Amino acid sequence: MKSFMHTLEGVSADIHARAYDFVHIDHCSPSYTVLLTTMLKSPTVVYSHEVSGARYERSAFGGSHSKPSGIRWAYEMGCDLATSSWSKFRQRQDLLGLADADIVLTNSYYSKEAMFQRARRQCAVCRYGVDTKTFRPLGMPVESMILSAGRLVEAKQHHLVIEALSIVPESHRPRLVIATPEALTHQEDPAYATRVIRMAEAAHVSLEIRRNPSEGELVALYNKALMLVFVPIMEPFGLVALEAMACGVPVVGVREAGVRESVLHDRSGILVDRDATELACAINFLVEHPETRLRQGRQAADYVRKEWTWEQGLDRYERQVAKLLERGGVASTKGLGNQVCEVPRHVDSSGASR
Repeated sequence: MKSFMHTLEGVSADIHARAYDFVHIDHCSPSYTVLLTTMLKSPTVVYSHEVSGARYERSAFGGSHSKPSGIRWAYEMGCDLATSSWSKFRQRQDLLGLADADIVLTNSYYSKEAMFQRARRQCAVCRYGVDTKTFRPLGMPVESMILSAGRLVEAKQHHLVIEALSIVPESHRPRLVIATPEALTHQEDPAYATRVIRMAEAAHVSLEIRRNPSEGELVALYNKALMLVFVPIMEPFGLVALEAMACGVPVVGVREAGVRESVLHDRSGILVDRDATELACAINFLVEHPETRLRQGRQAADYVRKEWTWEQGLDRYERQVAKLLERGGVASTKGLGNQVCEVPRHVDSSGASR
């Protein structure tokens, strides 16, 4: 930890020497770099992409409650205690950094509420945008295929999509493609990936896992899909839903968290509760009613072009920064040029950024 703090102090000194007008710090809880707010004199803008990492903890999914015995029990208790102590320390540092930020921005009203609940910190919603020049309808033939996108971890709930598809009549059951940014050699949870593959085989769901697709390949997958099925647990925002809609593809999403704020029910897709049968009904409906699916896809693309472009997102961000700088005696963000410093989202305990 001393080495890490020394690294942060070096970064802080370098920022001071460059005399930036403000410093942007990306935050995913718990974050190391957010501690820079306690060291900097320049105004700080913290953008929180993920207010809490609770949805990635194993306790979020339940599981076995069987207790090991003897030496194994003592070993697991020791590991749990060490992990818990380190986690609590990181959380305290994270909260200190958030408290010292001049302004905190976040990606959805769900995240804004979560930030207050966790950190007692008010923040402003500054929504992302989508590059609509890249993510757009290409007029490609649509295949009998459903897309689920995200890392192969339980929080993304790909297994729920498989469970839902197993309920759809086999006579017109689409195949499933999971697009994940993970490479085969760098899997975050290999056990979950194996579980998903075996589950699909047992349920007679045709499954293809596309690992680390390029941006162009991802755009093509969106365009060829009947729909995106997007059911992660408490997703704070969910950029892939916007990318799919920008490509003219309706989204079947879960009625939770940030997904409720981007997917318009019955206009750009269908929102359901976290239930395999409800998901199956929504999927089956769009499969059996292509005219509704096409209409929702067109409306989705129009909606993103009107309200979710990167240009609009940048405008929202600049307005928030302008308010901050005006309070500090700087009239406008215009003409800043290179006078903006962005800190990497993560610096690990050895001092390396990633």
